[in-house]
Amino acid sequence: MSTKHGKKGDILLEMKDIRIDGFSDERWHKIIKGIDLTLHRGEVMGLIGESGAGKSTLGLASMGFTKPGCKITSGSVVFDGKDLVTASEDEKRSLWGTRIAYVAQSAAASFNPAHRLLNQTVEASLNQNLQSRDLAEADARDLYKQLQLPDPENIGDRYPHQVSGGQLQRMMTAMAMSPRPDLIIFDEPTTALDVTTQVEVLVAMRSIVEKFNTAALYITHDLAVVAQMADIIKVLRYGKEVEEADTRKMLKSPKEEYTKSLWSVRALEKAEAPSDDIILSINNVDAAYNGSLKVLHDVNIRIPRGRTVAVVGESGSGKSTTIVLNVIQQLVGEGEESPRALIIVEDKEKVLEMEELFEKFGSKTDLRVYGVHDKGDLEYDKNYISTGIDVLIGTPNRLSSMFSTAGYNVNRLKMFIIDDADTILKLRHDTKIVRISNSIVKTQRLIFSDYLSERIDLIADKMLVEPYLFEFE
Repeated sequence: MSTKHGKKGDILLEMKDIRIDGFSDERWHKIIKGIDLTLHRGEVMGLIGESGAGKSTLGLASMGFTKPGCKITSGSVVFDGKDLVTASEDEKRSLWGTRIAYVAQSAAASFNPAHRLLNQTVEASLNQNLQSRDLAEADARDLYKQLQLPDPENIGDRYPHQVSGGQLQRMMTAMAMSPRPDLIIFDEPTTALDVTTQVEVLVAMRSIVEKFNTAALYITHDLAVVAQMADIIKVLRYGKEVEEADTRKMLKSPKEEYTKSLWSVRALEKAEAPSDDIILSINNVDAAYNGSLKVLHDVNIRIPRGRTVAVVGESGSGKSTTIVLNVIQQLVGEGEESPRALIIVEDKEKVLEMEELFEKFGSKTDLRVYGVHDKGDLEYDKNYISTGIDVLIGTPNRLSSMFSTAGYNVNRLKMFIIDDADTILKLRHDTKIVRISNSIVKTQRLIFSDYLSERIDLIADKMLVEPYLFEFE
């Protein structure tokens, strides 16, 4: 196991006058405009601010890293006595994944689909000879348990596609923590978790940070999360620091007006408009995988005509299965040349997962289902769809590109569905989704989410008429 090089309270990370530029529209723009940051061992600092404030850019800079198209123009990033701005790539790479870990918003890209989760969790520890395989695997299972993963003794034997998005997010956290890094950058890692699980995981994260004298930067826009995790809060806006203070002090008496505005709670209240005209009724539905693993039990849903439904439930509660069964039930009769159901999902893995569910539950129907994603051939996809399909599944980027370049007939569209909406919106696909939605005049709109976040409320305001909430138990 890695050895800490200092004691609790020692300065681990010191960033001075950090300035970062980004290149777009044929010129360089200032992104981070002179920020100072000091982090001590055993301390968690929350970076909070609205989208575009520079939180993630600053978090990556703490590793001495910038995304393509960005560059650190001035300042220093001193990690345990070493300036990462002037360090060589080899020096920085020797730290990444072992002494410095990064936990991203989306877990899918962090895992190799061809390898089991346990092997990937312990890879960094084994590569650095931090412990034997047996000890590393035992430690990984203990991390799974602490992170509230189901069946912690055996879940590591699964492949990435065999766990839910929320479970994969926690797996990524375990993988980052396995070599016991000195510094962890959490970039909204609880994005894909329902509220109940989120609290449990945050407590586990906080406990591990304290137990192993690890320092952490926690990047979020969510006040409830930062209050749970952080010792200190730094508020950012437009690439500048607004204010910094101890968490209790910041929550109790923020100084700046902008910070006060972040603390305001937004409530979305709509008058109840009851209706007896039920367009969709799901009654006493059970569903299982392979005839044994039950994913739905006695599910009942009634959707009134003219209402849009948001379905909320924790990871693994059966939301995706409900989507498929709902679509199969609705799309009866002869097929059309253009899609009758449009389903937006997070990434390629989710596209493939949804296609598999349709194949399983719709095997005795004539429904034509097709999935598109960012890694596919756009022209091939457009040509295939033009031959006639019933259900189109796709990622926000690919669907946005297709709808802006091809004249699809959406008059026959009966269902517009967003799956894992909380995750998709965290990845800033709001504009694309609203643009697609606005191109469709009249259809049933359904939003499926792990939890009802502020971003869900905001997009509901833009897309939905008289939203109706259905919560999975």
